[in-house]
Amino acid sequence: MLGAGCAEWPRYEHIDEGVDALEGGEEPGNAVDVHWTVLQESEDNDMAAPDGAHQLETGIGYVVLGRLNNAGWDTEASAQSISGDTGCGEADTVPPEGVVGNYTGDLDWFEVKPTTEATLCGRLELKGEGSQADLLAYALDECASVLSDDETGAFLGFNTSGRVVSWSANVAADTHYGVLAAGVELDLLSGMVLENYVLSVALVAPSDEGEPGLCPVPDVESVTP
Repeated sequence: MLGAGCAEWPRYEHIDEGVDALEGGEEPGNAVDVHWTVLQESEDNDMAAPDGAHQLETGIGYVVLGRLNNAGWDTEASAQSISGDTGCGEADTVPPEGVVGNYTGDLDWFEVKPTTEATLCGRLELKGEGSQADLLAYALDECASVLSDDETGAFLGFNTSGRVVSWSANVAADTHYGVLAAGVELDLLSGMVLENYVLSVALVAPSDEGEPGLCPVPDVESVTP
């Protein structure tokens, strides 16, 4: 009886054809249907721009293929302005207010404006071997503010520990958001670091309980530019 009971184990390998289900080991977020558009990195993405946002509807995502021309961090460097002199003190700076130091390498922005309240998904993967990835998200009103995790209060995507960073956060409709890709050089003696990256940003529905929804990971090779 024991042998008969385990004959179709694992169950996911014996599901009848036609059943709408994920393969075993597949990312849960891949059950979320998103239409992806692939873009090459913009040449003028070093600063956020008032008119730089892509309209983002639920079920729409962008994949940006780009390169960080350098990566690094200097604990003695000063923060820099995102949006100019707005009278907001140190609220509109990179990195977040209160953080000592600043990035010394290339910073690449990608900006979106959701058309409805939903979950914003962000993911950055660095393809080289010399840096860790940071992917910050800012609400770019007149006083730019970095988004934080509702539970921990930590800045989304800041001071991560790996070459891939991802997050999700519920966002407001018709608000300008800037997603900032940066790299922190791991080997401070290695000099110039060129990092190819894949950045993805998508808008998905939140959970039924109002928590951030599941986020898909795009299969870049299967997405048509």
